[in-house]
Amino acid sequence: MSGFVSLPSDGTPARRSPPRPIGPWLGKAAFLLLPLAAWHPPVRSGKVVRAVLPRLDAPLRRLAAVIAAGDVPARIGETLTGWAISLVIATATAVPLGILLGSSAFARQSSRLLVDALRSVPPLGLIPLALLLFGARRQTELMVTVPTMLWPIMLQVSHGVRDIDPMLVETGRAFRLPKATLLRHVLMPAVTPYLITGLRLAAVMGLLLCIGIEVLTYVPGVGAAIAVAQSVGAVLDVYAYTLVAIGLGVAMTLATYLAEGLLVPWSPARRRRP
Repeated sequence: MSGFVSLPSDGTPARRSPPRPIGPWLGKAAFLLLPLAAWHPPVRSGKVVRAVLPRLDAPLRRLAAVIAAGDVPARIGETLTGWAISLVIATATAVPLGILLGSSAFARQSSRLLVDALRSVPPLGLIPLALLLFGARRQTELMVTVPTMLWPIMLQVSHGVRDIDPMLVETGRAFRLPKATLLRHVLMPAVTPYLITGLRLAAVMGLLLCIGIEVLTYVPGVGAAIAVAQSVGAVLDVYAYTLVAIGLGVAMTLATYLAEGLLVPWSPARRRRP
């Protein structure tokens, strides 16, 4: 019967886990709805031309139409293709470099000036050179996004290697563990939380950059759909695909936080998060 607390075999009342508070989720939902709420008053006031800022229901109806036509999934697939290729290349390059810089003081000190100089290059500043070399093709997107996604992964891995307890390494060497075993059972478990954090940052930054590059260069994807719609004056299409880009960004952010929580729940970043 409800209202009775079940007793375990020793007679002590069983503790019920407290319900998870819903206040933070309501707050997040309210902040997501704020831009939509701010959309309505200017339109209702009549001070903004409807051709520039239509009623909210018009872009939503247009979004439903392009989704039904199959255009949105195709554009999302093109954007995610460039994003995924960039992430794989950046990760495969950044992890070994991060391990090298974290484990070798000589390599870290020698490369500091070069790393700082390359990190200071604005990503969008590479677009003219990429267009000159490749034109409006996927390679242009990769040339800009891969270096941008590389830095957070490499620096996080390097920081993780430097934070490893030296006693763990010395113990492994005392037992004369092979380098491959030391890397697999000592180095990588300690570095994994930092690697996942770097991947999370790179994934979100890379997706936003991919869409921006597509807007500027017409490389196929969600951004190119926005640019084409703007060039022909299709206002509702501009708003519809902008909503798609916003949805992609929100979904990517939530997915990366969820993946981080599932893969490394012991991560210091997770413990510090309220």
